[in-house]
Amino acid sequence: MPPALNGLGGAVLAPILLGSPHYGELQGAQVLRVEPKSQAYETGLERGDVIVAVEGAAVRSPEDVLRFAGAQMDSYRLKIVRQRVPALLRVQR
Repeated sequence: MPPALNGLGGAVLAPILLGSPHYGELQGAQVLRVEPKSQAYETGLERGDVIVAVEGAAVRSPEDVLRFAGAQMDSYRLKIVRQRVPALLRVQR
């Protein structure tokens, strides 16, 4: 991901695909990898997280996350699901 993506640089996102443990039960963008010491790492994202909403708007694909992350906001909230437990993360630009 380009570093201009407002707090999520260093994360690799993918759609939830057939075979994923979340397939059929969640819509969102699955985090495949987070680079150490990256913006995404500092935000608290972890491999396996699923981003399901950004600022309350539902996420259906990685493109939805990229659209929000590219917006010019100083900070925003991500709703994620980690090991089947919902959580909120604050992303700082």
